[in-house]
Amino acid sequence: MRRWLMLINNPFRPTKFEWEKRPIIWLSRRARDLIPSIKPVYISGSRGSGKTTILRSLSSRQIATDPNLRKQHGKRKLSWYGQYLQFNSTFQEQTDGIIEAAGLNGDPQSQYRLFTTYFEITLLSSFLNDLIHFQEIDYLHFSAADEGRACEELTSLLRKFPWANSRNMHSFHDARRLARELQTEFLRPSWDLDQESVREAIGAILPGSVIKFIKDFALRSVRSKEFDDSGVEFFILLDDCEALSAPQQVALNTYIRRTEGVAKWVVSFLSGRFNTSDTSINNTFLTEDDRDLILMNKMSESEFTTFSEQVANLRLTTFLGQLPTYSKTGKPGSFNLEKTFGRSEPYNDLIAQIIKGSEKRELSAFKSEVASTKGMLLKYVNANFIDRFSCGKDQLPYIEHIVLQALDVRVEQYSSPEAQSSLAKTIDGKQAAAYIAFCARYGVKPIYCGANYIKAVSDRSIRDFLDVMAELFDVLSNPRQSQSADVFPRGLHDTAHRFLSGDRIPNSAQSSAILLASQAKYKNLSQLRSSEPQIERLVLSLAHLQAEIERDHNDWFAVKTPTRGRFLVEIPSQTTVEETYSPGKRILELIWRLEFDRYIKVVSNEEKSNFVEVTFALHRRLRPHVSCGYTGPYDPLIPLQLNWLSDILGAGDTFDPEKWGREKYAALKRTNGSSNQMFLPL
Repeated sequence: MRRWLMLINNPFRPTKFEWEKRPIIWLSRRARDLIPSIKPVYISGSRGSGKTTILRSLSSRQIATDPNLRKQHGKRKLSWYGQYLQFNSTFQEQTDGIIEAAGLNGDPQSQYRLFTTYFEITLLSSFLNDLIHFQEIDYLHFSAADEGRACEELTSLLRKFPWANSRNMHSFHDARRLARELQTEFLRPSWDLDQESVREAIGAILPGSVIKFIKDFALRSVRSKEFDDSGVEFFILLDDCEALSAPQQVALNTYIRRTEGVAKWVVSFLSGRFNTSDTSINNTFLTEDDRDLILMNKMSESEFTTFSEQVANLRLTTFLGQLPTYSKTGKPGSFNLEKTFGRSEPYNDLIAQIIKGSEKRELSAFKSEVASTKGMLLKYVNANFIDRFSCGKDQLPYIEHIVLQALDVRVEQYSSPEAQSSLAKTIDGKQAAAYIAFCARYGVKPIYCGANYIKAVSDRSIRDFLDVMAELFDVLSNPRQSQSADVFPRGLHDTAHRFLSGDRIPNSAQSSAILLASQAKYKNLSQLRSSEPQIERLVLSLAHLQAEIERDHNDWFAVKTPTRGRFLVEIPSQTTVEETYSPGKRILELIWRLEFDRYIKVVSNEEKSNFVEVTFALHRRLRPHVSCGYTGPYDPLIPLQLNWLSDILGAGDTFDPEKWGREKYAALKRTNGSSNQMFLPL
């Protein structure tokens, strides 16, 4: 069978690294910047933000097996050897079982030694496995003499292990076999562990000794045209470190501090789920002088634009390069977000498109009202401000009409240029709210399009960006999905080439893809209905409340009030044993779980005198499905009462999230009389 027939028919899928048989990795500027320094680096971010990509792009195994990645590193020889390790959810459980079996509860020093010993044996096993693999594929070599000296050193290093049986090693194959056997001993069920043997194993090697062996002996024996002749640094690349328990996180920090200068550590974890400063060394904390922090969720818009463009470009060119028709169309260009999707369409133009494609009589009447407003604006607005009020030739000021109505503005009272400029700024700040309220009033779906919207709905997550792109690719290559007459020519090759051509993709196709991507996120949510129904209920309830707030078109109320997109909840601090399993604790745990699964983004988590104040927002990809916008500002906040959320958790199968949203919005609107209330008109 021809190779192209076996390809997945969408270059943007799969979107998760672990699901890809041959991952396509872009070497980012952030990853490049990590190479020269020996300083430890801690990388935090939400799921799908690109943490694993950074680590994998520095992994020697990944570089050796991925020609695209090696090409991105350039022709120069590599100055480091990167060993990638991924903590899994069973690591904490396994080590806790060993601690229990060896009777080490309450002994922090022994627990630290257990962590480092088990980690170093795991590191050694993984390193030797890769080293032998590299020799087998002719990527590197080592002389028999150098290999023998390294194995002599390793024999001496491991001689005190109770399970090593004073075994001499003569090759890296022998060493790998022993490392795996030692791992197996550690992985025995707790009831099958010998307490004395475990205690002996914990004290068998000094922390950091295996790392020093790898750098000073094993790597020095390596010969390869890929590596710098003067020697290489050893990079330890640790992924998913949020899987470690709190004591293990402190142990890792301590370990990193004590092996400073021996290896370069790059540690990644979910935002807010790792202690980046505490150590078990007296009066010693990790500060910015000891390690660098990379916050993937704080990536600037320009950096995310470059990141997403380069990832998309690499996937598209790789995909096209594997299709037999690639050469017939000529060499494609480079993917560019703004060229492909256009700048964000003015809201007035989007409303004009909606009215043009609709047969609703009330929209024709609305258009006539707007034409009258244009006449009034032309009468009173200074000639220099005509364009700012969308009153140029062939323009109609739909947004201006809505905002002027909502705020009950009499334009004739704004006679000076300064006053008119101020009014224009007010209208600019209300455009998104007016657009969403218009769509709600007339029962039409908003059109979502433009490069800025594609980036916004991705919410700084490369995985969400790829999900949107995958849906768009399907829409363009499968016409039945689009229900649109103005999409581009179909076919996998033509569609992939079109993304690289610089031609603009129609708004209708963009909007269809964004809605499909939003619906897919809700579909993923619905899969939790049988096992964790409270998660689906909570997200749906918040989404419907958000929709009620943004889509309240009665008297254009949503336009009158400030745009809100962040929720605020105050959770009492846990002070007693009885409160350990309080509703507040359950809700706090659920909030972190929702962020972990990319349904919300926690903005702040502040400890107050007797409560925790948490602010968070729905993931922007959830918003199109409920016909919401995405723009800010997001202050003031949407206050949530703790008992409202508790009711959701305790509800049964008959719970109606949409009804909950309506009821809570009505309650928020009724609230008044306080300077802190959020729902008073401007």
